[in-house]
Amino acid sequence: MLKVLQKKYHKVLAGQTLRQISAVFCVSEYALVRENRLTAEVRAGQILKIPDGGNLYTAQAGDDKITLCGSVRAYEEKNGSYLYPGKKVFL
Repeated sequence: MLKVLQKKYHKVLAGQTLRQISAVFCVSEYALVRENRLTAEVRAGQILKIPDGGNLYTAQAGDDKITLCGSVRAYEEKNGSYLYPGKKVFL
């Protein structure tokens, strides 16, 4: 049996921020930026491709990239370079 996978898209509404959109779709801000090749804040009317979801986790003090994702490289591919308490990260 074939399974058809469709990408999700979202039209940015007036006043929406990247942070709000990432929270709604449970994806990291970094994943949205990377997927859509963003170089500036989103604007009303813009169509964003929503990347496939994953396990979203809020980093805690003492967490490190290797523990969260298995390696520094895997962490940085999913979440960018920075890790700090309170950051939403993909596992």
